[in-house]
Amino acid sequence: MQFLLFVPLTFVIAPVFAVERSSGMDNLILSSRNGRRKIVTAKLLSVLAASTVVVMLYLAATFLLGFLPHRSFHGWDAAIQSIPAYARSMFQFKVWQLAAVGAVWLIFTSAVYSLIICFISSRMKSQMGAAGVSLAILFVNVGLAAMGDTVTQRFGALVDFGLANVTLMKEVFGGYKGFNVFGMCVSYPVMAVFVLTVISVAAAFGTYRGQRNRAAV
Repeated sequence: MQFLLFVPLTFVIAPVFAVERSSGMDNLILSSRNGRRKIVTAKLLSVLAASTVVVMLYLAATFLLGFLPHRSFHGWDAAIQSIPAYARSMFQFKVWQLAAVGAVWLIFTSAVYSLIICFISSRMKSQMGAAGVSLAILFVNVGLAAMGDTVTQRFGALVDFGLANVTLMKEVFGGYKGFNVFGMCVSYPVMAVFVLTVISVAAAFGTYRGQRNRAAV
């Protein structure tokens, strides 16, 4: 269901750099007295804020639609291992704790995807082009995750840390999966945070670099 959230999020964020670049206004804006760094930083912070608001609205709607038919919090104190999808989970969460962690995780992964869209938007001259490339990346991730074990094993890292799997709570927190990093066993959630953080930093850095190249001298 989170992909129903990512699709509109794509169209909200895609214009943030592409519209100005398509009209040539970015050269003028980036050379204003506010400076390139301040303008790009303000845009990235605005994107992260917009992403958080959209996700919070999505979570509120999901909670209300899931709660109102039952009007009861019965079972919220149960261990998550009582849920079939989390029977093998190594985390000793209660159901309400899992829901809270899931909300934070969705906000985090949506922020990462938003920064990726920003990078794409900063390199495109068309709003629809930026949206199209972003959606293509999203759907390729979904396609890889939906394929059989042969593809999953061949493209293990792309599948494990692709948006299709890394945004799903049951994939990240529902079992025990570890990665051998320099002889140490690192759990999937820790590796996911590390990989997504690296991707976020790279996307933000790439956005800054792209806008610096566009600034008028």
